[in-house]
Amino acid sequence: MEQATMTQDSLGGMHTGTVAGSTDQRYESRVALEHQPEGRLTVCTPFERLETRHVRDVSRNGISVEVDRPIAPNTPIKVEYQADRIDISVNGRLAWLRPPSDGARAAVSGGYLVGIELFSPGLLLNFLPVSNFD
Repeated sequence: MEQATMTQDSLGGMHTGTVAGSTDQRYESRVALEHQPEGRLTVCTPFERLETRHVRDVSRNGISVEVDRPIAPNTPIKVEYQADRIDISVNGRLAWLRPPSDGARAAVSGGYLVGIELFSPGLLLNFLPVSNFD
């Protein structure tokens, strides 16, 4: 039987995983955006909608953004992106959280840095200003 765990990675981010049969996707190749998205990126939980302050980076399976309030790991998430004639939403889950008090590893604008695992990442990543992945 797999047991859920909460661990801290080498960069100080909190994330969840399982003890057996799981790999931590936090360690995959990450790419910074060429510039911040022109549209509005919103993180929706079952209880609230949070506007993103800043997009930190993206990977093939997710996105790291800053929000104003903490979100518990494993919370179901819907990421919405709205721009000129673009209106998409992608489901996922909160994989990890880094608080504003995390010093040099903290978010750029003083918010909570969160990592979101996206279940259909291509839907969102096709519209963000990313040059390429390694």
